[in-house]
Amino acid sequence: MCVWRNSSYELDSFAPSILHKLAVEELPIHLLAAYVIIFKPPPTMKSVKRMMLLMLLCGAYLDLFISALSNQYYVLPAAAGHTQGLYTYLGMPIKWQNYMYVSGLCLAGVSILGFFENRFTAVLSLSPLCMQSGGGFLFALVAQSVAAPHPQSSPPQVQLLERYI
Repeated sequence: MCVWRNSSYELDSFAPSILHKLAVEELPIHLLAAYVIIFKPPPTMKSVKRMMLLMLLCGAYLDLFISALSNQYYVLPAAAGHTQGLYTYLGMPIKWQNYMYVSGLCLAGVSILGFFENRFTAVLSLSPLCMQSGGGFLFALVAQSVAAPHPQSSPPQVQLLERYI
């Protein structure tokens, strides 16, 4: 049973009002980080530039997805059927927002794991051919295969209340 305590923190509009402002501040920071990675890397980091950029792009997508595109209400509300972001206002179904959220988590996780697993060999590698041979495609394939069974329609809230109460 939900108890209303007449607080502004309990309103549905509280999370979007904070997260949308954060998204506006985060975007220039992500762009600055991309600029530094692309144009100003130290000479020893030239061989891992693509991996760092991929990791930054995956993290930035997940960051902006959570804060602006599909504004998550609590931890994983898309599974419960309650989102408040830009995708909701554009009419995207909640099951596809849920799929994009989970695949974004998987993609960011796999890119971070791949970066830290290959950092030693990539920094010392003389040939960047191993990095250009489809590492980004492999990251996307693993992330999508993990999240593939997830796009499912969640039952209406009324049906859940009837079943469990």
